[in-house]
Amino acid sequence: MNLGGSIGSELLRDNYTIFNAAGIAEFRAYKSLISFNFNPSLSIFENQLILTTPLYLKFLIGDKIRLCPTFGLFIRSNANYGWSTGIMIEMKVKEKLYLFAKGDYNKNYWKSETPRHYEYTDSGSIIWISVGIKKNILK
Repeated sequence: MNLGGSIGSELLRDNYTIFNAAGIAEFRAYKSLISFNFNPSLSIFENQLILTTPLYLKFLIGDKIRLCPTFGLFIRSNANYGWSTGIMIEMKVKEKLYLFAKGDYNKNYWKSETPRHYEYTDSGSIIWISVGIKKNILK
């Protein structure tokens, strides 16, 4: 089990910037090549504080330096939901301590309404980058 945190931002937004801070809980069976991850995060977007609760799978390739593809789902406190895929590069700096950089593509869905009050599902996508640290608390 690894616990940690990260900070990040959305890439290439013209009119505003989104920053976020996330906690990390990673569960991995001994010597498994797949881990289950829960990374709740808080983001500031247009003067709103938004909680995101993602669950995803991470595939571990490598040992001291790992290349880790990720796939998952998320729900946001502003009623958005969607899926995510990304890549993480992890580097072991001590026996139980890792630094990482991560890039994610998120596909967001939300309910919108036309001027005549017809409701429909709209969507958009964003790219996140983040850096963080995590520590193995169980061996």
